[in-house]
Amino acid sequence: MSPRKSELRIGLTVRRTFSVSKANWKKLEKAYGRDIPEQARGKIYTATETMLRGADEEHSGRLSEIIKRITEFKRAASILLALFTAPGDQRSIHFAAECIEVGLTELSNTTFDEYHDYTMAFAGACKRAPDIATSMSVEGTRQAWEIWIKDLTVICARY
Repeated sequence: MSPRKSELRIGLTVRRTFSVSKANWKKLEKAYGRDIPEQARGKIYTATETMLRGADEEHSGRLSEIIKRITEFKRAASILLALFTAPGDQRSIHFAAECIEVGLTELSNTTFDEYHDYTMAFAGACKRAPDIATSMSVEGTRQAWEIWIKDLTVICARY
């Protein structure tokens, strides 16, 4: 029996919120031995947010299963989009659309046309999602940390 190839894993992003108080920025400046300009603070904050998301993503799901699920979403969106343009009695189609729009506006103040546009955007996102998922696949457990350190090094050198 030949050995099975290990599969890349990808994670679920858990949106963590964090903040750095003025007092903590002062502590960082003291430890760093320099003032940290506002522009640099914004870049450090963004790099840290990216690292936290990346750390959460490491090793939580198999890439093939995630791409399969994305494909299922894309297929469902395609079927729904096909229904928007399916041939039939125009008066019936128009009346059905108006009835659906009543229900949509009661829930979220969304029109039938807007829902169609959202569905098209969703289908487009599903088309791009496998490439995004593949780019987020993680082989090691410290990739997010290593990228963060490199980003911080570049930011600090610039300022």
